[in-house]
Amino acid sequence: MRYLMLPKPNRYAVLDLGTNIFHLLIIELSENEADFKVLYKEKIPVKIGKGGISQGIIIPEAQKRIMQAFSRFSSTLQSYCVGLHKVFATATSAFRSAKNGASIAEDIFQNFGIQIDIIKGTEEAMYIYEGVRQAIPLKDKLALIMDIGGGSVEFILGNAHKIFWKQSFEIGGQRLLDQFMRTDPITQLDLYRLEIYLETALLELTKILFRYSPQMLIGSAGAFETVVAMTEYLQPEPDTKLIDAHGELTQKYARIDKDDFYRLYQKLIPASYQERKEMEGMLELRTDMIVVGMALIKFIIEKINPSHIIACAYALKEGVLFHKILGNKP
Repeated sequence: MRYLMLPKPNRYAVLDLGTNIFHLLIIELSENEADFKVLYKEKIPVKIGKGGISQGIIIPEAQKRIMQAFSRFSSTLQSYCVGLHKVFATATSAFRSAKNGASIAEDIFQNFGIQIDIIKGTEEAMYIYEGVRQAIPLKDKLALIMDIGGGSVEFILGNAHKIFWKQSFEIGGQRLLDQFMRTDPITQLDLYRLEIYLETALLELTKILFRYSPQMLIGSAGAFETVVAMTEYLQPEPDTKLIDAHGELTQKYARIDKDDFYRLYQKLIPASYQERKEMEGMLELRTDMIVVGMALIKFIIEKINPSHIIACAYALKEGVLFHKILGNKP
């Protein structure tokens, strides 16, 4: 990638290469490098897990979408004068579980000069915690942090000071969709099968929750932002200022009333894809996985019975930003 203008030394980029969505975040550090300004944000629904994640491969059609996304990202990085050595690209579940994940990462490097770091699930969980910790004043209160991805789901037990336990489970939205959503709408039988599966797959988490008894549930980005967007429309006089045109929180975090969550759950579960797509607050890129996502959130709510849910705007990419670029400053 050749630059028409020299890269600017105080500009950095973070790429979060998720199973469903690729995120790009470009920032500019302040003069004392203690703070930053967001210059650009973009997310592309690349859906690299579709058609292959359950077989442990990234299929050719998904590889084509990857290269198209990186062509776009490459042009954006050049226009914002971000040097390639200041691009931190992190790949998660789909890349790490695919037989051809490493070779595709190498192809990206050869074509665009961007080095891809395929991280382990525990490292992914750590970055998510770092992002959430920067957004929410946890203090001493023990929280269960939850991040629903397309390939994996991360759970972290922690407060403002440390992580007590963290784990990544390969039960993300695309995997659950492939295994349990055999019809659309989902049948009650498949919903029951999903719930039984979660009891087994998350047995270790259940034991940890019994041991620590967290009372706060925090969901980072993704499906939780969609829940905020949609529950606002359940109110008599909805205030949509919490969510921008891209379906992202306009502030660092927002509260979701538990009763509102259950009302939305009852509305979404029997709905078809087209009916969900037409619902107020629904983003098209979340339409297919929101059903299994809601079932997973409901499962966790019933385990810890929080008074409410907190949706956090910060997730993995902000964790990478704070950890690798800002030096993990509190």
